Amino acid sequence: MSTAVIITEGPLTTDEFGRHAFAWYRGNLEWLPARTMFLAKSGSHAYGTNLPTSDLDLKGVAIPPREYFLGYLHRFEQAECKGDLDAVIYDVRKFVNLAADCNPNIIEVLFCDDRDVLLTSIAWERIRLHRDLFLSKKAQHTFSGYAMAQLKRIKTHRRWLLDPPKKHPERSDFGLPNAPTLDKDQFGVVEARIRKLEDTLGGEGWTKDKVAERDAELVSAVAREIDLGPQLIPLIVAERKYNAAIRNWVSYQKWKEERNEKRAALESAHGYDTKHAMHLVRLMRMAIEILGEGIVRVRRPDAEELLAVRGGAWSYDQLMQFAEEMETRLGTIAAESRLPHAPDRKKIDEVLVSVVGDFIDGPMS
Repeated sequence: MSTAVIITEGPLTTDEFGRHAFAWYRGNLEWLPARTMFLAKSGSHAYGTNLPTSDLDLKGVAIPPREYFLGYLHRFEQAECKGDLDAVIYDVRKFVNLAADCNPNIIEVLFCDDRDVLLTSIAWERIRLHRDLFLSKKAQHTFSGYAMAQLKRIKTHRRWLLDPPKKHPERSDFGLPNAPTLDKDQFGVVEARIRKLEDTLGGEGWTKDKVAERDAELVSAVAREIDLGPQLIPLIVAERKYNAAIRNWVSYQKWKEERNEKRAALESAHGYDTKHAMHLVRLMRMAIEILGEGIVRVRRPDAEELLAVRGGAWSYDQLMQFAEEMETRLGTIAAESRLPHAPDRKKIDEVLVSVVGDFIDGPMS
C-alpha cells in the first residue's frame, strides 16, 4: 500500500484514483504503487481545455527500489498504458533529465496546478521546491519546437486534404533512371553532409522552409566537398525529391489508415486540424511567459480562447500569421530573458541525490 499522500479534491474520488492510477498496470512491478511519489492530471485536464469527451491523462514519478540503482538485472525508465486513460509513471532520474532539458510535457508536471495533483509526498515536495532550477532559455527551442511540430502537421494534413497524392511515386516521374544515381553508401555520405549543413544554417536562424528552397545549392556544396562530378548534381537533387515523395506517400497512406474520426471531423469542418492549432497557440504563449516572466502557467488563463481556436474561430491564414509573428517575438524575448542559457545541472543533481538518498529505502512521506 502506498504511504504517499492521496489528495481527493477534484474529479476523481479516492476509490476512482485507486482504480485509475494503477489498475491499468499489467506488469510485474509490485513496488510501483508504493514507490510512486507523485501523480497528477496532465494534458487537456491540466490546461483547463478538456471537453466532456476528453480522455484522462496522468503523469507520475517514482523512485525504484535500491536494486534498480545498484544492480544490473533490473531496469526501469517508465510504466505506461494507452487507452481511455493514458498514464505514464517515470523513473525519477529520467524525469529530472527531461526536465533539465526543458521538455514541455515534463515542465508542465513540475508546475501543474495544485487542483490537478492526485498524489504527492514529502519526497516530491523536496523536488518541487527547487523547480525553478529547471527553467532556462532552452524553453525557446523546446516549446517552439513542439509548436512547430504541430504547425508542420497542420500544413501537411491540409496539403493532403486539398491535394492528396494520387499515385505511388515512380523514379521516371523525376527524370531518374531505373537504377539509383549513387550507391547506398555514397548517397548516405551526401545525406549526412547535407544534414550537417542544414543544422549549421538552422543555428544561424534559417527556417526549414528557407533551407529547403536552397536544396540545389546545398547539394552543389556537398558535391564539391566530396569531389563528385557536376553532372551528378541535378540527379542527386532529383533523387532527394523522389525520396521525399516516397516518404510523403507512405506517411499519407498511414495517415489515411489511422486517421482519428474526431480529428477528421475537425479538418473537414474547418479546413485544417484545429486541435493541433490550439496546442500550437498554447505552446507559443507558454514559451513567451516562461522566457519573459519566468512563470509557467499550465492551467491556462486563456483556456476559453484556446477552446475557441479548437472550435475554428481562427482561419488558417490567421493561424499562419500568428505562428510567424510569435516566432519572431519569441526570439526577441529570449534574447532579453533573465533566465540562464542552460540549467545548473550540478545543483539539480545535488537535489536528486539528496532526495533519492533519503527515500530509496523508506516511504515517500
